[in-house]
Amino acid sequence: MNLVLAYGSLIELNSRRNTAPCAQTAWPVELPGWGRSWSAQPETIGFATTVLGASRKKDSTLNGVVFYATDTELGSLKIRERDYAMERVPVADLVWLSEKPKTLPQAFHIFIWSPDKEKGPTPERPIIQSYIDTCLTGCLALDRDLENADWWFSRNFIRNTGGWSRHWVNDRIYPRRPHIHVKDAHLIDRLLSEERPDEFSAITIE
Repeated sequence: MNLVLAYGSLIELNSRRNTAPCAQTAWPVELPGWGRSWSAQPETIGFATTVLGASRKKDSTLNGVVFYATDTELGSLKIRERDYAMERVPVADLVWLSEKPKTLPQAFHIFIWSPDKEKGPTPERPIIQSYIDTCLTGCLALDRDLENADWWFSRNFIRNTGGWSRHWVNDRIYPRRPHIHVKDAHLIDRLLSEERPDEFSAITIE
């Protein structure tokens, strides 16, 4: 089995299991010395966006989850994340935020975005709300599991992500009644507005 660190949409259970069906259980962690930012612009046919990438950053820390994937699932993840590079990192670098698995490999896999490819959001490649919703839905589920009344895992996800931008589009199916499709939409919006008020106030509806 392969241990994989997720720091974006794969934090969320359904998103993760779409590619790794056996990855039901995930453990919340922090990874010092690494940063997450709105910096990845994968090659996409059609409408394009800017999504999350991670790379080594000396004074940064990112939070996420680790999960086990079979060799077949890891192969599927490589296809899903084909514009990223996969790197092996010592498990000893992880800070565990809950009880960790009883047995662990020496290293885990993380999909990184090369610093020389980093590009911030633009009007043509904005941040999109549906992607944020997936990430924060996963974070909120962890907060509930950890009984975090102040939603600190979700808040740290927002705070420890660089590159927030006013090039941010609300692409929810019903943006004025978002709870119909995104159960925690109002809580997500509250956390975003509290943590990133300037950028949140500039969101445009698509």
